[in-house]
Amino acid sequence: MRIEKELIVHRADGLHARPAGEIAKTMRTFQSSVEMEYGGKTINAKSIVSLMTLVAKQGAMLRVIIDGEDAQEALVALELMLR
Repeated sequence: MRIEKELIVHRADGLHARPAGEIAKTMRTFQSSVEMEYGGKTINAKSIVSLMTLVAKQGAMLRVIIDGEDAQEALVALELMLR
């Protein structure tokens, strides 16, 4: 299953080191590929370094592309982590 969705970063701290690490660690538990697009960049959301290069602050709109058998579960987890 492939899911494409736009998500807003609601976290007051945006995607700095700690939340990026939490997101990457959680996304690595899923078999699906997880990509994010923001500011003209497309990154692998399973990589903390890649997530931090987005420099996404609170209110940023991310385009998420999740592809794989557990895509829906990965999307739910990601939505919760961006709140």
